[in-house]
Amino acid sequence: MSTIEEHLTSVDRERLLPGAAPFFYEAGEPACLLLHGWGGTSQSMRYLGDRLRRVGISAYAPLLPGAGTCAEDLARTSAADWVHAAEDHLHDLHSRHPAVFVVGLSMGAILTLYLGATAPDLVRGIVPINGGVCFRNPELARLAFRRDLPAVIPSWDETWLFKDRSVVEVAYREMARTTLPGLLGLAKVVEELLPVLTVPLLVIQSAEDRVVPPENGQLVLDRVASADRTLLVLPNSYHVATMDYDREQVAGAVIGFVGRLYSTGGAT
Repeated sequence: MSTIEEHLTSVDRERLLPGAAPFFYEAGEPACLLLHGWGGTSQSMRYLGDRLRRVGISAYAPLLPGAGTCAEDLARTSAADWVHAAEDHLHDLHSRHPAVFVVGLSMGAILTLYLGATAPDLVRGIVPINGGVCFRNPELARLAFRRDLPAVIPSWDETWLFKDRSVVEVAYREMARTTLPGLLGLAKVVEELLPVLTVPLLVIQSAEDRVVPPENGQLVLDRVASADRTLLVLPNSYHVATMDYDREQVAGAVIGFVGRLYSTGGAT
């Protein structure tokens, strides 16, 4: 059994939120590693994964440590856990699909930038979606080291995450507050790495992102060293753009990006 199958079968189904399970759509070359966000699950990447599968691109969406069960589990993890898991999943996918692209949403987008900067030999191209290195949110930062708050506190509701009010995300409705230092620190580490990022890059950013400031899209594009870099601004989605009104535009852009680079050999 490969490590991908081990991951898919190792999740505790009895504790897993309905619909949160990781997935692997084997559809041939190339392949995409799909990374969900902080407090989210693989479900946020399932529509994209299915669209990739239908055009012959394999899609692997693992669950990151602490995800898919309860916010208390996430509160017991660290940024190092998320980074190391993303690295392991990248190596696992690359071992069976040499042409790998990484696509991430929110915190998954920050991890996507990290992998692009630190593992360019394993990555043909990256697509960070609504993930920033600058939150510009002092109120969020103030929560990180508060002594008078529990490890888990209420989080954003879906009116902040989706313009399409009919969408329901399988995700925590609470924030693992004690992981905030790790999340904010990870963003700053990635900000320092942007000047050495050289792999092809498609940044997808919602114009009305209510969680991560939309200016992050252009900020990232301006600071990376990639010669092949593009910014796509989404007109009709909030933060979880892979499930919002622009989800088809997101899928089409990812498919076009992967197809173009794969057909040309993905030279960086």
